[in-house]
Amino acid sequence: MANEITYADHSGLVLAETLAGALELTLGERVSWRNMGLFKNYTPMAMPGSLTIKIGLANLGLATMAAPGENTGASNTALTSSSATITAAKQSLLHTKTLEAGTAGGLIPSVPTTVAAMLQAYENRFIALIAALFPSLSTSVGSTGVDLSVDNFIDAISAAEAANALNNGAACILHPVQTSDLRNSIRAEGGVLQLSTEAQAMMGYKPTGGMGYFGTFLGIPIFKNAQCNLADTNANRVGALFGSSAFGYFEPNVPTEDYANIPGAQAVRNLLLMQDGTTASGNIALGLHAMLGAGIIQNAGAVKIVTDA
Repeated sequence: MANEITYADHSGLVLAETLAGALELTLGERVSWRNMGLFKNYTPMAMPGSLTIKIGLANLGLATMAAPGENTGASNTALTSSSATITAAKQSLLHTKTLEAGTAGGLIPSVPTTVAAMLQAYENRFIALIAALFPSLSTSVGSTGVDLSVDNFIDAISAAEAANALNNGAACILHPVQTSDLRNSIRAEGGVLQLSTEAQAMMGYKPTGGMGYFGTFLGIPIFKNAQCNLADTNANRVGALFGSSAFGYFEPNVPTEDYANIPGAQAVRNLLLMQDGTTASGNIALGLHAMLGAGIIQNAGAVKIVTDA
């Protein structure tokens, strides 16, 4: 088996290097977008045992009443409808730790530490699935090979507002290159915008608390993450500005009863953690599996922001 955690890989570590590695882990994008309220969880709507969920999108509340006149009956207004589908699939990660690595002591990641990192890998996969949806959005702002600007950001807001996408909240997710370009563009602005409190606040560093928060500009909370790196053929970055109804996700539960009597198996909601040892080598294998899917619920509810890499 390849990619094991081995003694040979870690035996040369000294304390300073180990602390540096821990610092790098702390500085990583340990983000849980599922808990940020940006995306709707459709899991409670799913039929038990199904890996696909279909969300109906009737135009309720969008019609306008009319005055038919005296002795005149009302004309029928059709309820047009569409639907969106989210399909969940198994997401997996396997780590193998050798006996020699475990014997090396505290400089080697312990099993609990490894498991915690694997759980973060699930959050990273969620981010990747959401970011992978951005290029499929129909409405786009920005220009190939050109840095993100304040004008692009305002265009994105205007396009989303024209589609009534921001009535129930909004957010924007950008690649770090895009947030850097946006900051530079804000710095170059003059007049009223330059004097605004939000514009001035965008210039400084903000502790994110692990949530990837970049700041609020023109009333839109902005988050940054390197997963928005789905470059097109022109190597552009792809972010998105969207309303709360644009994207959704689905986490079907793992059948816990199937794993209840299997040693080393733990099933919680949509997560399955399995640990087993190999008799011949003394290795410990840790596998994390999860059921997860994400999809675009309302394409008109989001605007993709495509700019220079």
